[in-house]
Amino acid sequence: MMNQGPHLIDVGTKWNEGNKLVQFGNDMIAQGRYNVNEGNKLISKGNIQITEGNKLIEQGKKLISESENDYRQRVNSVPPLEPAIPPVQPADSTEVFPLED
Repeated sequence: MMNQGPHLIDVGTKWNEGNKLVQFGNDMIAQGRYNVNEGNKLISKGNIQITEGNKLIEQGKKLISESENDYRQRVNSVPPLEPAIPPVQPADSTEVFPLED
């Protein structure tokens, strides 16, 4: 019976070490869950920002399209300009111009 004393102390020590490891594992799991929750919050915020960015892109495309349409309407509504200098008529090839001294 005397030999069981030290054996029980050894078992108790391992039991305590095991409990510490289990508690540490539980703490790690809790920290991991917290990190996952925080990550999910960040993902949610990121998705909101992506949605807002896509809305801004669509608004920008609409403004560009409207601007192009306005430009085309202005360009098409202006009558073509008359040439500032009338076109030059080709000279008659038989015409001779005397040189002056």
